[in-house]
Amino acid sequence: MFETIRTIGELSKVHEAIRHYVVEAKKSIDDLVLVSSQCSDEFNSEQCKIVADRQFSLRQTLQYLREGLQDHHQRESLLLRPLIGDVLMNAINKECSEITRQFEKVKAALEDTEQSQLSPTDLLVKTKQARQAIESFSNLIESHSREMDTILQMLKNAIG
Repeated sequence: MFETIRTIGELSKVHEAIRHYVVEAKKSIDDLVLVSSQCSDEFNSEQCKIVADRQFSLRQTLQYLREGLQDHHQRESLLLRPLIGDVLMNAINKECSEITRQFEKVKAALEDTEQSQLSPTDLLVKTKQARQAIESFSNLIESHSREMDTILQMLKNAIG
């Protein structure tokens, strides 16, 4: 029983970490949109460096998020199935698949902002599209996370 409660606590902490990285991704894309909106008609070297730095920061955050999601989905499936059964676990796995699909949309949208031939105007349009993809992804993560926190809390209450 103690091991189960510890496992539930660990999964809850991972949910928190994932939410943190989603918030960081939203901050990074907002920074990129802001920088993009301040660019003149032609990029100068300073603007190029700032944009590249923001893109790198966002890529790094998304990489941490991807690794965390993959590890978490595997652990969640392994650890929760015995506690909640196949039907509920299958529903959770479907949500996790949708999260992965949405993550790939975010990644593709970010890659669209990294095309070297983009004008400042095109970059702004692409960064706004990436921000929308991240916002949709964030909403999905928040919804899934709330549902999972409810399930974990119910398990914790049932165990004692």
